[in-house]
Amino acid sequence: MSTIDLYQVLKQIPDVTDEQAKNAADSATQSDLSERLARVETAVKISLGLHSLQVAMLAIVLAHVLS
Repeated sequence: MSTIDLYQVLKQIPDVTDEQAKNAADSATQSDLSERLARVETAVKISLGLHSLQVAMLAIVLAHVLS
């Protein structure tokens, strides 16, 4: 849900001001972005770990083949 969509939904709640709706929508959107960035960071760390493991395995195989 976009920030604008969330803002429009929040504005329909009685006694919610424009400023409250805007701040709540902005906070929710920023939180969602932070969660996505955390997932990307985790995926990158896993990927780098797997690549390191592949390089180590390749080094072991090459050492065996070349000896």
